[in-house]
Amino acid sequence: MSSSLPLLFVEHPLEKSLVQTLVWPFAVEIEEALTTSGAISAARYALLMPPERPVIALLGTRTENPTEIEEMRGSARRLLAWAALEGWYVALAVPRLDSWALTDPWIKQHMASFLKSETLYADRLARINDLLKTRPFDPTELLRTCPDYKGLMDFLQKHSATQREAAVAH
Repeated sequence: MSSSLPLLFVEHPLEKSLVQTLVWPFAVEIEEALTTSGAISAARYALLMPPERPVIALLGTRTENPTEIEEMRGSARRLLAWAALEGWYVALAVPRLDSWALTDPWIKQHMASFLKSETLYADRLARINDLLKTRPFDPTELLRTCPDYKGLMDFLQKHSATQREAAVAH
């Protein structure tokens, strides 16, 4: 991929495919970091390295506690601001990235019975990724209800080419 693409860091390897769907039609390079602190550290490092690229840390909060969420957001922002004053965005998925996908009514309906059982996060992501192969994600509700997602899409609008523009450039 082109080094001019925004670099987006996630925690879990299976989140890469889901994120690609969630940020469509924008082209991004996605890297997994395996942990929250790893994603923040990798994003900070990317901000310090040439060439300058927009950087995104997309993190799951693993909590719905507003105080803990804001502490996490503040900490991530301070760490990235240490590396660069601008050109980055922190997006928090509450409590995890699969909750963003579940705002699509079709996905939520098809995941209802799957979610009733005690499933691992990786299994839920794999199932959502399989569903998204048959039908595109509908971001309508997520854009309406999630300021972090709306902010992410606004950041990409400002800093990224669309998938089609990126393909033409190659």
